[in-house]
Amino acid sequence: MSTEIELKLLIASEDARRFLRHPLITALTWRKFAPQRLLSIYYDTTDCVLHQQRIAVRLRRVGRRWIQTVKTEGRVTAGVHERPEWECDTTKDTFVFDEIADPTLRALFADPHLRHALHPVFVTDFSRTRRLLHLPSGDVVECALDRGEIHAGEDRLPICEVELELKSGDPRCLADLALRLRATLSLKPGNVSKAERGYRLACRGISP
Repeated sequence: MSTEIELKLLIASEDARRFLRHPLITALTWRKFAPQRLLSIYYDTTDCVLHQQRIAVRLRRVGRRWIQTVKTEGRVTAGVHERPEWECDTTKDTFVFDEIADPTLRALFADPHLRHALHPVFVTDFSRTRRLLHLPSGDVVECALDRGEIHAGEDRLPICEVELELKSGDPRCLADLALRLRATLSLKPGNVSKAERGYRLACRGISP
């Protein structure tokens, strides 16, 4: 298990290109990564049983790899998201719940009726451009610009956001970095994750 610590910021589409050339990002960039297309399929039951328990299950395609991720409810403090997550390699349309270390989750997914009921409920499909930033404080942050969409059936929602993920150091550096960026860019706190936006689109009328 790992704990994901990140801060999400919504950015105006017209500022997206300017963001990658921002002087602060340029000055702090230690490593650039080639853009990736990330296709993530989120699974749940027809009545969104997992969402009601604040659990998210997705299969994500990254290049030729498929990665299974299971996340549980975390917390949001001053816009910084902290969530426990379990990841492992898999293949298309294949779950490997037996490898989850948490005994409660493993017992939940051992139920054959639940496994049989899982089906795709929504998809996130976006391009991600990443930079690894080294801050003067010694903190290391991965900065990602995501552009694409969420779709559930015929319904669509756009994605245009920045994620600042802590790789090492003090989580408070995320808010400090965001504040400096917001001084010259149209950035707003994004307290709702892509997954939660997808659930709201796909599971409307079903309370978590």
